[in-house]
Amino acid sequence: MQPIIPNDFQGAILVLKNNQIVFEYCNGEADIKSHIPFVPDTTIALASLSKQFVAVAIFLQVEKGNLSLDRTIHSFFPQYAHGNKVTICNLLHHSSGIPDYIGDVIIPEAIRKYESEQGAAPTNAIDFNKCIVAECRPVSLSECFELIGDLPLCFEPGTEGRYSNTNYFLLGHILEKVSGKPLSDVMHEVFMRFGLKYTHINGRTANACGYVRHNDEIFCCGRPAMDSGDSSVVSSLKDLGLWCKAVLAGDVLLADSWKEILNYDPEPFGCGFWKFEDGWFGHDGGLPGLRHWQRLNIEHNAAIIILSNVVAEEPPFLAKMMEHLVIKEL
Repeated sequence: MQPIIPNDFQGAILVLKNNQIVFEYCNGEADIKSHIPFVPDTTIALASLSKQFVAVAIFLQVEKGNLSLDRTIHSFFPQYAHGNKVTICNLLHHSSGIPDYIGDVIIPEAIRKYESEQGAAPTNAIDFNKCIVAECRPVSLSECFELIGDLPLCFEPGTEGRYSNTNYFLLGHILEKVSGKPLSDVMHEVFMRFGLKYTHINGRTANACGYVRHNDEIFCCGRPAMDSGDSSVVSSLKDLGLWCKAVLAGDVLLADSWKEILNYDPEPFGCGFWKFEDGWFGHDGGLPGLRHWQRLNIEHNAAIIILSNVVAEEPPFLAKMMEHLVIKEL
């Protein structure tokens, strides 16, 4: 598979088939300034791949009897006017209709600020990432509701689907409220259940920095500082391999829990996963300087993980790998 990967790829790739590693590849530096190479144990902020871990944490609480999927969020967030309409299940499946505090508010406001200061909108990848990198910071619950609390729902909960980081931001706070522990402690217990030794909550301690290239210029975006349920998990290629094996095998959780997690209603939204074509599912992740792609297929017992600390479009070799895993014997 290595010949299909461009020489300038920077990051780490893992391909699994029948619980075996059939391809592993690391290239470039996790931290250019310090000349730290990318290796399978390199930790990197996962961005929105974090959501699947939070979803599993919620289902562990459901299995303990501490939560129910049809419970409304009003009891957790009485300050939110629409809380009596939205259930935990709606949050998990992006069917809540709650606006996205990042995509609908924070990023547009950052762009407006940039335009006001620079006299024009960002014109390339470096300018855009410079525009938003300062917003990759911790956001408190009260600030989140200040950002979206006065906005109307995008639709009646349960009638449609629309991706919103706010859903998993709130799920993280529900985990804290129901457990009485900080999210980092709640998630640590989950990571240990799955044997993930390099996985934690705190992007500022990740080995890898994020970068953006444009022509001959390289801009360092640093390490993201978010600490919420929508984007704060840090992990490594090695740990993600273990995680994907567990997901494909339906480990740790009850079968009914995995059935709901992989129930794409409304499409394409499962709980922390998206449905793709031909039996593939997974998630993508992106933050300033970081881009990740994850694909899993239960029928073919296969998984692909691509972690990159350089902003890029979806690599063409991802589709080639998916085809190879399905059509050819490895």
